[in-house]
Amino acid sequence: MAKNLSIAVVIPCYNEEITIEKVVRDFKSVLPDAVIYVCDNNSTDKTAEKAKSAGAVVIHEIRQGKAHAVRRLFREVEADYYIMVDGDDTYDARIAPNMLKLAIDNNYDLVNCVRNEVSENSNAYPAGHKFGMQLFGFIGLVFFVISLALGIPVVLEYFQTGLVRRFPTAFLSMGIMLLSFFSIATGIILDTVTRGKKEMRMLAYLQIGITKDERGY
Repeated sequence: MAKNLSIAVVIPCYNEEITIEKVVRDFKSVLPDAVIYVCDNNSTDKTAEKAKSAGAVVIHEIRQGKAHAVRRLFREVEADYYIMVDGDDTYDARIAPNMLKLAIDNNYDLVNCVRNEVSENSNAYPAGHKFGMQLFGFIGLVFFVISLALGIPVVLEYFQTGLVRRFPTAFLSMGIMLLSFFSIATGIILDTVTRGKKEMRMLAYLQIGITKDERGY
């Protein structure tokens, strides 16, 4: 990595007293020349004290919300390169030097690291986030199973007797199956929209700095 570059690790925090000390120490160990900044976003616990005791520079932002904390950090902190993480210890600090080297060597404006689950006990994503990512598929699966449980006996009875005696159950099964399909389709549509937005942002980013000659006119 290039010398004489100032590196800042910026951490917006709200009530992270349990993990913030470990986060600060982890990043200090892998980036000893970096300065660790913690923005205490009006916490009601000992986040600020724990961060300071671990060696971080503590900045306070009383306006509630992560966006306010991030703006405060970038307004107060001057550095050549910034590394932003959360204070809940869901990021592996050991990856930071590689990301920094990648940005410096290739003169990148931004390097983004995506958290991945590597084991059953991994805490890369909180339980609520994990549930939210498979939400529509999970609902669709539940409806699908319920529909089959209600509909299979009706179908078997029809094959055996040629009669459908339980019309309400048959209609209910069909309705729940439709809900299953709607839920899955909704999940696919939302995922497609999200991917489309990411691609549009990437295309917009790639247009930055392109000269007229490179465009061909």
